[in-house]
Amino acid sequence: MIALKPPALPPGGTVGVPAPALNYERPEDVRLGIAWWEEQGYRVRLSPLVRSGTRGYGDRYPFARAMDLMSMFKDDEVHVVQCYEGGYGTAEILSHLDIDLLRTNPKPVIGFSDVTTLLLYLAARAELVTFYGPLFVTMGRAFKKPSREWLLRLLTSTEPPGEVPSQGRPLRTWGSGSATGPLVGGCLRPIIQSIGTPWQPNLTGAILFFEDYAKAPYLVCEDLTHMRNAGVLDGVAGVLVGEMARSDWRLAPESWPRLMSLEDVLGELLGSLGVPVLYGLPVGHGAQLMTLPLGARVTVDADRATLTLEESAVLASSEMGR
Repeated sequence: MIALKPPALPPGGTVGVPAPALNYERPEDVRLGIAWWEEQGYRVRLSPLVRSGTRGYGDRYPFARAMDLMSMFKDDEVHVVQCYEGGYGTAEILSHLDIDLLRTNPKPVIGFSDVTTLLLYLAARAELVTFYGPLFVTMGRAFKKPSREWLLRLLTSTEPPGEVPSQGRPLRTWGSGSATGPLVGGCLRPIIQSIGTPWQPNLTGAILFFEDYAKAPYLVCEDLTHMRNAGVLDGVAGVLVGEMARSDWRLAPESWPRLMSLEDVLGELLGSLGVPVLYGLPVGHGAQLMTLPLGARVTVDADRATLTLEESAVLASSEMGR
């Protein structure tokens, strides 16, 4: 699988902000996001829905949200598409998207959580490298400085980024050796929901990545068991598990069954695959989100406990069309 790399964000370029999922009324976060990008020397263009102030689940028209997203691809002055918010509803817009428009106007698309559905769709239908990274409303204050700087590096550098910073976190591994392949995945819930759809990820020879938020270990067990029973894990070359924020017993509600810890589940269901597995990189719903380029070639090394990005996620303008 060879994914299409979008062009790099140029100096002084424009970040377009559409609203494919539900969005919240957080005007302060919008102002902070705009301020951060402008401080780095870039411009921000809010989409019609974001500018209109439509908030919450008020816009129940998937077609309108699809048009909102596509307006960013039609706009030649927009260089990067950073989704406004996650939450719920991204899957509703997919049947309204013009895939030819998206494929012939490749741009870096950034988002996480519910936006995973859009990223999987773009990978399957447009074969486009996308970015599992911060949403626009998280740019101002939700994530720490290293997360924002790493995102900017991936969007602007045409050199291989190398090892993904662990920010001093202790990482857990299962298996041994290393595996190289395209990075595929996102938030676990949308991955499970993609099974049986045209955008179900193909993991043959790939490195599976997933993370989630407030997901009880028994639910993670059910999801991974479902993936295994559905044959989705057949042929996977390696696995990267990001930060499973608030997903273990320390912060769990009393109603959660306390049968296995999260590490018990991961060790039992992933350790048995016979491939290198790495757990704990700061990628997810925690205080840090070190952006990952989905579709780009990476190496997961269980012996060194590292994830290395083997190629840039973007192309220089001179390389486009080759």
